[in-house]
Amino acid sequence: MRRVIAGILPLVLFAVAGCEKEAPTKAPSAQSPATQPLAEMGWQQHQERGIALDKEGDTAGAVESFTMALKGSPPNPALHFLRGSARLKIDDAAGAAQDFEEGLKLDPENEPLKVLLRAAQEKLNQASIKK
Repeated sequence: MRRVIAGILPLVLFAVAGCEKEAPTKAPSAQSPATQPLAEMGWQQHQERGIALDKEGDTAGAVESFTMALKGSPPNPALHFLRGSARLKIDDAAGAAQDFEEGLKLDPENEPLKVLLRAAQEKLNQASIKK
């Protein structure tokens, strides 16, 4: 599972970087995205903060930042991918599956979302068998 996420993540980060069409609402800050005050951040900065937090090992914080980004962004399958991937890391397979499904509604041909949706569903199936 982690190998699938690790293999796809660089591709997604590349795709996410190309998706940013909207100009930031404020001038760039000298602070890193992980330390910038939340109230001063636009959706793209929340996305960057989530990526930084995830790299630092704060996956729960990353999920929170991706959630904030989704609230302010235009429809964005890459953000659903990022939050779903982070949710998988913290064993929230149901939340991850929901994110991947939402991403696929926006981009039905997105293969990385399809792969990770199957992985999340498999994790849910395994959890239900253990009960």
